[in-house]
Amino acid sequence: MTLEERLARLEACAAIAEVMERYATAADAKYTALRAKRARAEIDRAAAGQAACFAPDALWQGGDFGGDRQGRAAIEAFFRVSPWQFTAHHYGQPLIGVEGGSATASWRLLELGIREADGRVVLLTGRVAQSWAQLPEGWRIAAMRFESLHAISLADTPEALRCLIPAGESF
Repeated sequence: MTLEERLARLEACAAIAEVMERYATAADAKYTALRAKRARAEIDRAAAGQAACFAPDALWQGGDFGGDRQGRAAIEAFFRVSPWQFTAHHYGQPLIGVEGGSATASWRLLELGIREADGRVVLLTGRVAQSWAQLPEGWRIAAMRFESLHAISLADTPEALRCLIPAGESF
């Protein structure tokens, strides 16, 4: 591998990681620090930001956790209707393989959430597999699917989760 090829691979890996951070940030932007959904316009903006991380014809495969969605518009519509009252997404430990204008990635997921239906605090953990495409606007997710997903119930009420910074709730 030439130095230029190695540099291009490193730049692609960094760009892919940056898109995943934008995806997680947008997913969490739908909620306030005090565990409440934001106004409809803010949720719509956040959902559009999440969907912008996908290729126009992308496939989102949630299985029993949301079903499958084909195309950026369908993915965005799904992201606008959240079953959560609060989330904090963390994607880490990526394994990224780049070959030309395509890539694969596998991420470990940790997601803290409060279910809107019953207020339970849950921790989701699992692995997410993706394929990526390099488009004129940059790297975008071509397909995303949950390889594994587990839910751990942490508390029965949303008040069990406290925001120390920035809300200043007591611990």
